[in-house]
Amino acid sequence: MLCLTINLQERQPPGKGTMKIVSRLIMAFAALWLVYLCSSSRITSRNASLFKAQFGNLQMSSFNLVIAHPDDEVMFFAPTLLQIDRYLDQDIQLRVICLTSGNAEGLGPVRSAELKRSVHILLPDRSVHVTVADLEDSMQVNWDIEDASQIIANQITDNAPVIVTFDSIGVSGHVNHISCFDAVNRFAKTHKPVATYALKSQKSRLLKFTGLVRPILSAWLRRENQEYFSTYPQYIHSLAAMISGHESQMAWFRYGWWILSQFVFSNQVVPSVAKVINVVD
Repeated sequence: MLCLTINLQERQPPGKGTMKIVSRLIMAFAALWLVYLCSSSRITSRNASLFKAQFGNLQMSSFNLVIAHPDDEVMFFAPTLLQIDRYLDQDIQLRVICLTSGNAEGLGPVRSAELKRSVHILLPDRSVHVTVADLEDSMQVNWDIEDASQIIANQITDNAPVIVTFDSIGVSGHVNHISCFDAVNRFAKTHKPVATYALKSQKSRLLKFTGLVRPILSAWLRRENQEYFSTYPQYIHSLAAMISGHESQMAWFRYGWWILSQFVFSNQVVPSVAKVINVVD
């Protein structure tokens, strides 16, 4: 008699492998945030060192942020603004110059008011001069750079300003962001001595949306610090400024940005023009 033996392998229930992967990802995510929570002291020390290296020897009369739209200040530049607020002398003027009112959907007056509210929430203990101009908010329209530069010139009249804006990529390639870079550079070339810095874009889309991963690795593995990194309390503070300040903009995908984008956690600002203001000997 021929005996046929069939060995039945135990099969996993459908979806069990996927659930295991998901659970491991959740554990890794939780571990990453735990490391973030415990890193405040290290992050603060590195921020202080970077601020001193970048701005400590400059005879700065004002610090100016030039942006394209209301909410750029917190969506892209919060890590920088929070460190500037912490380390910049209180007697140095701080300005936010927004070149459009964000009126693409007819909400210009609302968004202008939201910008001022957001800045107040983000920097409650500092007097900040907020200017909102009326250039067109559009992904298809190139501004007249002379006009944009003149708006900046009308606001920055002191003798040794520092300006921070987008770089030539504009984070996402938005034409208005790129025009901010062009306008600031035009201003720097035609006006009094000025130091200009640009927010370095991340060319890799994958790296742009790795959230905390790259900043945390950089904070612990790189000896030389090249970026401002919000501590966990500062991150929550900036998120609160976005939610409470820019209510009209809080669509569902904004929350994804606040988890996945590296720009809400860290900024690398680099010199964008060779023309530099006076340095203290």
